[in-house]
Amino acid sequence: MKKILYLLIIVLCVNACKEKDEIFNANVADVQIEFEALRGSAIMTYSLPKRSDIYYIQVSYINEQGTNVIKKASYLDETIELTGFLSAKQDVPLDVTLLDSKNNVTKSKQYTFDVLASTEFSLFESLEVTPYWDGFKLTYKNDEDANGLIHIGYKGINPYTQSEGTLLITSERILKGEQEILCPGYANDERITDVVIWTEDIKGNLIKEVNFDAVKAVASGIMDHTNISVEANMDINDEWCIGPKYLFNGDKNGVAKERSWGSGASGKHHACVSNAYGVPSAMVIDLKQPEVLAQIRWYCPLFDFHYSEVGIWNGAATAQPNHVKVYVSNDKNAPDDQWIEQAEFFEPKKLNAAQRWTFKAIDPDHLYYSWEQMETLDPCFMEINFDVSEVAYQYVKLEVISTFDISPYNTLDNHDSRWLCQELELYVKQ
Repeated sequence: MKKILYLLIIVLCVNACKEKDEIFNANVADVQIEFEALRGSAIMTYSLPKRSDIYYIQVSYINEQGTNVIKKASYLDETIELTGFLSAKQDVPLDVTLLDSKNNVTKSKQYTFDVLASTEFSLFESLEVTPYWDGFKLTYKNDEDANGLIHIGYKGINPYTQSEGTLLITSERILKGEQEILCPGYANDERITDVVIWTEDIKGNLIKEVNFDAVKAVASGIMDHTNISVEANMDINDEWCIGPKYLFNGDKNGVAKERSWGSGASGKHHACVSNAYGVPSAMVIDLKQPEVLAQIRWYCPLFDFHYSEVGIWNGAATAQPNHVKVYVSNDKNAPDDQWIEQAEFFEPKKLNAAQRWTFKAIDPDHLYYSWEQMETLDPCFMEINFDVSEVAYQYVKLEVISTFDISPYNTLDNHDSRWLCQELELYVKQ
């Protein structure tokens, strides 16, 4: 009896070993497989043979971090995404097997696939950091949007810890197309900036970091406006205090107007107002000598209850430019087509009010009733930035192409597209 029992156990063990060693006899070569290279990954598309015993397809490969990745999909699927790559790769080995309902596995067959560099990685191929006015400029070009971020920083002393490290300037989403990020004001006393650029993916993983050492800034400063002259089609009325002479009186917020209205002298506006009906309209500025422009700042008066009542300019008191072009020349009488376009500012005409550069000047939540209040507030201005150049020009044509639609907070309209400039500042190369 014992001998029979031992014999039965031996037979069962042999059969179990045979089952364990059994290999599913489907052939991977019968599977139609194609690969498509993507940024940071690849897509494997497959079509399984018409066999009822094939339940799964399984792949394994080594990703960029050296990790063995195993992915499995069923006969109900058609694709597997092969992820885990940063840089471009060619001929990445991939083992493919088939499984039945009991997870018995076929013999594997090896394929290869390619991967394009991830957007967070590839943007460094086109990325440039160049000198800019009192800082630096970053440019890159992408053929598609990305979910990751680009971080821009510089090496300096942390004001809280007093230790040296990388200080963050800004973080922005990686966008499609030609992108430009201006970073003025971050040079040290020697006008040198050690720039650090790094990217991360949507999960916050660091993708790549690059240092740009000793980027030399170009010095700029505000121009002395004493001798500047301006010609334009604009209202000039000393009684109302409007005209080009008010462009350079230092009143950025509209305090002088508020002061005069508060003292009972209504109608005095201390600003420059367009008299051109329809656009474009331009002012020509004579710098008296050739200068290299770095930036122009156009200031808008801060919102107050007086401007909401003004009708003499048909709403132009709050309608500000959304599109401006700047042309330069050394010949004041040159034909229009011989003036050189050197800078441009643009925001969509129907941009949401809260996103406009003028928001502080049109939002009732920023309504100020006294000049004492207005004096303490930060001004509201548009920045028109110029590329670094060595060529100087004496004449500047500031052309308003179009104005915003009137603020939804203001009942007045601006059918004539007239504009109001509270103050103008010109920054030039030092």
